[in-house]
Amino acid sequence: RVVIKPIDVMKPFFVILTSNVTLLIAWTITAKVEYRVVSTGLSVDNFGRNTSFIGICTARNKDASNIAEALLLFTNLIVIVLTCYYAYHSRNVSTQYNESHYIAISVYIIAQASLLMGTVYAFYIAALEPTLIFYLFFFAIFMTSLGVLVPTFVPKLLALEDERREKIDREKRRTARQTRLETYDRLRTQNEESKAELTPAVEESDEELTPVVEESDKSVTSNLDDKKGLEIRASSKEQNEQLQTALAEVMTENLSLKKSISLSRNMIKSVRASQVT
Repeated sequence: RVVIKPIDVMKPFFVILTSNVTLLIAWTITAKVEYRVVSTGLSVDNFGRNTSFIGICTARNKDASNIAEALLLFTNLIVIVLTCYYAYHSRNVSTQYNESHYIAISVYIIAQASLLMGTVYAFYIAALEPTLIFYLFFFAIFMTSLGVLVPTFVPKLLALEDERREKIDREKRRTARQTRLETYDRLRTQNEESKAELTPAVEESDEELTPVVEESDKSVTSNLDDKKGLEIRASSKEQNEQLQTALAEVMTENLSLKKSISLSRNMIKSVRASQVT
């Protein structure tokens, strides 16, 4: 059985972060950017001089800039390929937050944004349109960031919300069961107290009331001396109905608990058997 620890995830993260920061620093040092004013040639005056200009930032050393850019793209491409490889092989791993499906969605969005970035470069080479280039870059970066953050964090937030709701529902069911048990115990105590205080005449007048519960199961009553099971009598019809309702709910709850315990035992046995094999 493989156990993934936080340090196992932090190691590749620091390697990727260090490589990216190193390449960016080297790119900044070796290929410094300078601001230049370039004429677009779209309009001229009466003397044939250009009247439309734009300002752009270009690298002084274009070869170093191209090499640094290629290394940066290659490094991140290798990271994406490795991520897809491990996500594909761990797609059937049962974990609390399995991210293989969401990683595939993020990779697809990044691929689409990369195609858009290629279009941006094509526009940049074909014509100097600063406004168009700005909006295209803005849209590409926005889609890439959104495509990584949304599949990564939104499913986790939804899962945490579901866990919170399940916890609240379990607490409500536990409180309701406790209330039913307390009601049953209270009615049973009242029944015993009233039975002890009844006169023979009252006992004869209430003989038509049927017992609420007679446990006739031999597996349960085998340890009793009289072999007749448990018999409870109510002093009035209203108490009889309340006692029947409370006891029926308790018995139903006990049956569901027995089933859940049996299922849990079977699951534990199957897990142990799979670990042994």
